[in-house]
Amino acid sequence: MSWAGHGQGPWQPVLELPERVGVVQCSVAPLAKTLVAVATEHSVFVYATHTDGARLALHRVASFLVGARAAALAWSPGAQYGQEDGVVRIELLAAVGDELRLLTATHDATSNAVLGTAGVRIDDVAWCAAPGYERYVAVGCADGVQLWDLEPADGAHAAVRRVLRLGAPVVSVAFHAHVPKLLLAVDASGVGRLVDWPAALDAREAHAVPTHASFADAPAVARHAAQGAAARGHAAWHAQDAEVVCAALGAHWRVWQVPRGGAARVVLQGAVPGGAAPAGAWVAWAPTNARLLAVGARAPCAEGGVQLIDTAFPQSPRTVAVHAQTARVPAAVDVRARGVRGAVRAVAEGVGGLAWLPQRVGGVEVLLVAVGARLVAVPAAT
Repeated sequence: MSWAGHGQGPWQPVLELPERVGVVQCSVAPLAKTLVAVATEHSVFVYATHTDGARLALHRVASFLVGARAAALAWSPGAQYGQEDGVVRIELLAAVGDELRLLTATHDATSNAVLGTAGVRIDDVAWCAAPGYERYVAVGCADGVQLWDLEPADGAHAAVRRVLRLGAPVVSVAFHAHVPKLLLAVDASGVGRLVDWPAALDAREAHAVPTHASFADAPAVARHAAQGAAARGHAAWHAQDAEVVCAALGAHWRVWQVPRGGAARVVLQGAVPGGAAPAGAWVAWAPTNARLLAVGARAPCAEGGVQLIDTAFPQSPRTVAVHAQTARVPAAVDVRARGVRGAVRAVAEGVGGLAWLPQRVGGVEVLLVAVGARLVAVPAAT
């Protein structure tokens, strides 16, 4: 994959908000793939993407005042947004402190409802999108993994069905898009598990954690064992392969092959930009290109902040200087341009979040990256 000529910056922000952005989440719901949610210090905003060739613009369609920073967002698989037929059904979960909130919006109403409390701080949340399982949610928190049922059979309110205690706080959770029974859970000790969560719900023993496979990040495990240091970071499934995951814990990211019943092995690895060990990093696989991986440092980083890795040629990752930005102008951004004229300013912030758009723009994959209060659109070659 050649990176040449694909938007080297400086970057013209596609969006600028009044507060620092902490989470970016693109909807993958079949009827709402144009929606993007961003969480700031006190609010959650929902935008619709509009494209014209290689030009990209975001227009606000809903906002929610949640009063504090949301640590994680998860889109409902039933969300809908039709620019032509006018259908609007926005549904997403927000983890705010120890609360799990359901944010909804239609044409004429919005709602910000507390579904319940986890009892401890929530670090991550995932909503199962597999047909027949849409009522289930996984919450990563200090207790481990809480499995929530949003529609209990007795008609009661949403409730925790089972707590999977993994021996350390869980910092990242994700359901696989094509293998609904698998839940990726990575904990602060540096251990990742592919959990058979339906079997956990049905297990007679409350402490049972049926595990399809597992892996361990050796440096993170060693730091946890010797110093009690809790790993911070993020993990993500490969978009297609249910035996491939990427996890960034501390100063390094690693891609693991995790076969069922076999030994996990590292197939790719690299340093997080800037070696951001205390703050960790974000990772994301491109949904429209199985080879493309993004890694973003949460701490301020002079080396650029984001790396794009073509896993077929991992020896030559592209470093993206997302901190070099021009002024925001109220117009669509050409994702293939090399920047715009004007004064360039350096934004001394880490990457607040990143997410791939689920559709290409102008024939290229586009990564949305939050830096400070701005969102920039980073194109990748095909």
